[in-house]
Amino acid sequence: MPQQRRRFAVRWIASRPPEARPEPRRPRRPAAGATPRYTEIPRWGLTQTFEPAAPMALADRFRAGELTAIRVVTRRVLWVLAGVMGAAALTEFWLYGLLVYNRSSPVGVSSTVAQWFAVIFGALSVLVVVAAAIAVAIWLIAQRDESYRADGMRDPRSGAQLLIGTVVPVVNWFWPMAFARELIDRRPDLPADRARRLVFIGGGAWVFLNLWAIATVTIRVNADSLQWQANSVLMTALCDLAVAGMALLLAEAVRRLADEKEQAQPTKRWLVAA
Repeated sequence: MPQQRRRFAVRWIASRPPEARPEPRRPRRPAAGATPRYTEIPRWGLTQTFEPAAPMALADRFRAGELTAIRVVTRRVLWVLAGVMGAAALTEFWLYGLLVYNRSSPVGVSSTVAQWFAVIFGALSVLVVVAAAIAVAIWLIAQRDESYRADGMRDPRSGAQLLIGTVVPVVNWFWPMAFARELIDRRPDLPADRARRLVFIGGGAWVFLNLWAIATVTIRVNADSLQWQANSVLMTALCDLAVAGMALLLAEAVRRLADEKEQAQPTKRWLVAA
């Protein structure tokens, strides 16, 4: 009887080499609790060490407080100028209405009262205009000094030159525009193109307003008829309104220059979430 062959069961087992085997699983951590919530945007960020700022020198603190006081006084003087010129314009409109009414009917005491009010507000407006010009000149000197000192420089223009170029008639038609342009060049926190365009428009409006005032005074002095007197009164009223509007715009510009510098130094530090 032939001998039976024995069958051996062979099983192949495939296993990963040692370098390809995964690391053993770590034990699962317990739940950390509820998801944190914030009542406001978190202000934390990357770790950064800030060196303490050096204390401001006494002279610098005095200069900064002085500039703030000059800004406040300048804005208030410009507000007073706007109020006085607005009242003068209303008086001129009242007088113009009386002149128109007088063409067909006589007027009584109201014409005399209106004329006296026009004289009073006219004299007061001249005084306030001079005071406003001096206040703006002082503010411009202080503002330029601060801007140049921030760059470690001295203002190349003297205070006398700035004062004369801002206060003296005819000279102050063009020089304030140049002074403002130089100030803008020292303020990188301002939008340069927009600021220069506003200075150019404001300077052009200022020159036109001065020419309008000269024409108004000339017509009012040489008026030889009731119609031309009425026309000169109406031109005076419109000129007063324009001066009041320009005073308000200038007061707003003084405030904006201070606000733009404060906004240029952010107090918060924001980071994009990863």
